[in-house]
Amino acid sequence: MKSVTYNLHSFSELSPLAQQQAISDYRSTGQDFDLFDDQFILQDFRDQLGLIGLYKITIDYTGFSGQGDGLSFNAQVADIPLFLSSIGYTPAPDPNPAIAFGKSPREYNEMDITFWSRPNTLYRNERTVDTLIDINDIATDHGPLYDAVEAWRLAKCLDMYSQLEALYSESTSDAAIAIELELKGEVYLESGVLLVNQVNSEY
Repeated sequence: MKSVTYNLHSFSELSPLAQQQAISDYRSTGQDFDLFDDQFILQDFRDQLGLIGLYKITIDYTGFSGQGDGLSFNAQVADIPLFLSSIGYTPAPDPNPAIAFGKSPREYNEMDITFWSRPNTLYRNERTVDTLIDINDIATDHGPLYDAVEAWRLAKCLDMYSQLEALYSESTSDAAIAIELELKGEVYLESGVLLVNQVNSEY
């Protein structure tokens, strides 16, 4: 019967080079993604959007290494005056007050602003959602109002994705993985290879 003796170490007892090996092995299994918890930051995003008049908010994203990765959100605007004020939009004076937009609460009530995902898109990013503005049942897809709303939406998506990406990078950094490996309390060979992996490779 074959007998094998191993010199075992906790993660903290490994040399810096061996610790890096252990971290790399852990990351190669994809387990590092489990260290990333997006729920709190996504709820914060929803709260921020709600404070400026949006509702029925859903946020989707793909990340964090593909060319099409990004973040988008679906929502409807419940409070038009609050929303437009929050994004800094002020309607320009119109020479014909009878048809000028933004002159009375009635006209605000007749407007609908919706952010809606395009169907069948592989990725979720700022370009996979359409801004839909409807006034008196006439779709508005150009002009200063649309441009202002769409510019805000694109910038907001990019900003939220940037924050999400930063949290992901922090959560899955070498330092974060090192803490996780120490807490797990597993044992390693001097090289940084997990004992269980070494044993499994031998049998």
